[in-house]
Amino acid sequence: MKRLLIILFVLVTAGSYAQVTFGLKGGLNIANTKVSFGGLELDTDPKIGFHIGGFMNYALSDNLVLQPELIYNSVGGTSTYVEPPDYSEEYEWNPSYLSIPVMLKYNINEKFNLQGGLQLGLLVGGKLKYTENDFGFILTTETDVDTFVNGTDISLNLGAGFNINEMIDLTFRYCLGISDVAKSTLSGAEIKLNTIQFSFGYKITQ
Repeated sequence: MKRLLIILFVLVTAGSYAQVTFGLKGGLNIANTKVSFGGLELDTDPKIGFHIGGFMNYALSDNLVLQPELIYNSVGGTSTYVEPPDYSEEYEWNPSYLSIPVMLKYNINEKFNLQGGLQLGLLVGGKLKYTENDFGFILTTETDVDTFVNGTDISLNLGAGFNINEMIDLTFRYCLGISDVAKSTLSGAEIKLNTIQFSFGYKITQ
């Protein structure tokens, strides 16, 4: 009971100073997948996706802002194997995540800020598309991504922001995958998700 009272006192004290605002955001994802089998890395190409969601700004001080977010993220990547003269394989996967970043923003001045934090991703769905071209004979199959990746992903997020005005901001962010999302059934495999984000944000409260 005493601990609960202390926590409530801290929250009330912090809330008496803090300013809370809410907003919407969305933008472009340039996603890439780092894949390795037995220490051998596979070449992968970036995939263009998008993100959309909302955020809350909780001012801790004049310069520090806590910003939790709830974002729908479309990510993935492609990989191609070619064996001359007429054989090739292409893998394309497009997982979607419900991402929960918790960012700490440092306001350098009224226009610019630096930010960093952690992000939890919850797998929503997606497909792995495999295409084989053997001397003009094309075979295509699709598999749900949850058959080979785990349901959660953890990323380290670093970025910077620019306030166009009091309501509108732009953000650049790099999301570095720090957890291996490959299921244990893929023996010797390691899969990590990395994403570059360009975001447009709009505060709906001030």
